[in-house]
Amino acid sequence: MYSNNIKLKKISNIKVHKEEFKFLLKVYNFYSIKKLNLNIKTINYKNHLKWYEINKKKLIIYIIKSPSKNIGYIRFKISKIGIILSIALMSSARNKKYGSFSLKKGIKIIKKKYPRKKIIVYVRKKNILSKKFFEKNGFRNKSFFKNKYILELNEKKKKIYK
Repeated sequence: MYSNNIKLKKISNIKVHKEEFKFLLKVYNFYSIKKLNLNIKTINYKNHLKWYEINKKKLIIYIIKSPSKNIGYIRFKISKIGIILSIALMSSARNKKYGSFSLKKGIKIIKKKYPRKKIIVYVRKKNILSKKFFEKNGFRNKSFFKNKYILELNEKKKKIYK
């Protein structure tokens, strides 16, 4: 399977996209992701729905799809400080360039809508692989605060997202 077969499906309505929201929660709670996430607590579906209802006006969420199945998600949260990015892939989809491809595709979409907002990622100190992934994809370390790196898309390397 090649990266150009990967699609991003926008989800915005729980009633219409119920299965996608269940998948999103499954990926979010997946042990190998959760143990290095900033929030290490498992979230149940009811609390996930509450969180979504509170935040939905600030969120843009895409399910990352291969031709045959869902393989991950990319989420953008619009805030005063910028656009906070989160991305996760099922373990079976890692190390196949799907993450980089989906990240670039998602950033291109979000930058068309919010061209002046900076894109930020929070990475837990222990999560060295994620930090390296984002640095490889044009992010740079801006600061370190409360056990997390704060990385920002390097606007000088922005051309890779056009």
